[in-house]
Amino acid sequence: MTAVLGDFLGPASEHLAAAVSFGDDLPYPAACGAIRELSRVISAMARYLGDLALPDGADQARPADTWLRMATATRLALRRSALRLQSAAGAVSRVPADETHPVVAHLSAAADQLAVSRDLLQGRLQPGRPAAPDGHAYWAAVASSPPVTAALLAEITGHARTLAPWAAQLSLAVSADSARLPLHDAARWLYAAAGTADAWQQHQELPPAARQQLHGIPVPVLPARHPPVTAETVPGLCAGIAATATRLRYAALAFAPHARTSPAANSLSWRRDAAAAAITTHASHLILTALAERASQIGAEPALRAQIGSAAAAAQRAWPAWRAVTHHWDIITTATRPDTILTPVAAEISDLILRAGRLAFASPRWTPASADAGHVRDPADLALAAGDITTITAAIHHAADAITLIAATDRQAVREAAHGSRLYIPTRLRSETCDTPYRYTHSPASWTWELLASYDTATQAATTLTAELDELAVLTSAPSQILAAPRRNSPPTRPGHGEQHAAPYVARTDIGIPQPGQLEKLLHSLRITEPAMLTRAQLADATAHDILAEAAAKTQRRQNPYYRIPEPLRPQANLRRHAR
Repeated sequence: MTAVLGDFLGPASEHLAAAVSFGDDLPYPAACGAIRELSRVISAMARYLGDLALPDGADQARPADTWLRMATATRLALRRSALRLQSAAGAVSRVPADETHPVVAHLSAAADQLAVSRDLLQGRLQPGRPAAPDGHAYWAAVASSPPVTAALLAEITGHARTLAPWAAQLSLAVSADSARLPLHDAARWLYAAAGTADAWQQHQELPPAARQQLHGIPVPVLPARHPPVTAETVPGLCAGIAATATRLRYAALAFAPHARTSPAANSLSWRRDAAAAAITTHASHLILTALAERASQIGAEPALRAQIGSAAAAAQRAWPAWRAVTHHWDIITTATRPDTILTPVAAEISDLILRAGRLAFASPRWTPASADAGHVRDPADLALAAGDITTITAAIHHAADAITLIAATDRQAVREAAHGSRLYIPTRLRSETCDTPYRYTHSPASWTWELLASYDTATQAATTLTAELDELAVLTSAPSQILAAPRRNSPPTRPGHGEQHAAPYVARTDIGIPQPGQLEKLLHSLRITEPAMLTRAQLADATAHDILAEAAAKTQRRQNPYYRIPEPLRPQANLRRHAR
């Protein structure tokens, strides 16, 4: 399971409640230790609110921005309380503290939990294997949104309300005036912080989902890679898809700043990403279609069946768009010699392909080149109960969210490669007037535009699919519904602002293809009756018929989403000879 912020905020509240519920009088050594740990707790709470940034254009005089005024007042009160507690802790620093007392132990644990959760929220602490240095930026829209900020303010001020009377009582157990007076002032400022929160709650009610969003923010920890095995069950496949999607998101964000200069940013990596997106979304379409049928079998709610159907339709539109991007990379390349380096995303995205395919198809040994690709998993075998539908849709949600992020980063990298004139095509595909004495030449502007337009279409299709799965996750209260928070809290893009999107890619249909017998009919229309010329026309028509039949067969093979899936890299000799 993925660690979330609530795994640290919840225990912190429990430790504070346990500390203030201690009914007996504190011995003097334990009281001195409690003052030091209370100072750490209040300092962590003050730093929490100190990290809040006021949004641009906010006016604290407006009624709609009342929470900003309350946040500022609470931040000031906690800072002053923390300063006074530091003075009190310094006054009893020479007294040996009883760190084994339950109150001291609970306060120390609460301070640790608050400090760690605050650092995790800022993305500064990454236990386990280091995650992407800017991975926390993906959740910046959630952490800085007004509902989540209000929930954080309510969480911190709730602690202040709990600790204020207890701190005032603790000041009576201290004999030294140098510690008693600062502790009394700190309790007074804690009362002030709690009072501002009460006034804000009377003015505006906290949204019920705000606290859930705050506690559901994932901790920026990168899970270890677990390659797929043949004996994975449906729950194991779903868990593997979620873990792989998390790794791919971090890998895409980490590599994005280096895409302009890294040799791994090449056509081989981008083609593997596009092919993987086509296969995964095609498998998602099959899975969602089976889940829609299964939901009807078990009598699920009509709203759930309708939303699953909408997501399945979006997936059906997404995978052909990614297949079109893959076809462009069949011709366009970024190097005149074979690429052998892959991006971290391209090197690991095969795990997502295999698990999504084995979730959609019945064979546990399924691969994109498998002969059993036609045996789709039975809906009853896929989801035994209603809860399985939620688990499977959450896994598909994770995969779609990762593909949407990869699409955005790859599209930006391809645009930079196009602006840097790093896209090439084989010289033999240029017109006969092209006199380039090399095997490859720069891609024409029209070819480059079609490639970028196909990326725009695929990205839009992936975004639509993810939006449909966002609604499905919220409807079913799936664990993946936190993935919808960044998009729900992002302001809508106004027309004319931001990036200019190219028109959707449309297959070219303006090229006339001669039909069999057309040349012979043309000669008849010209009143040509010479047998030799008519025979030559019939031979030409027969040849054209054969060519068209072969081309049609090849086109049908290309319509398959698994057409020419990149195989694992093999060592290849460097081709250094130029073709003339």
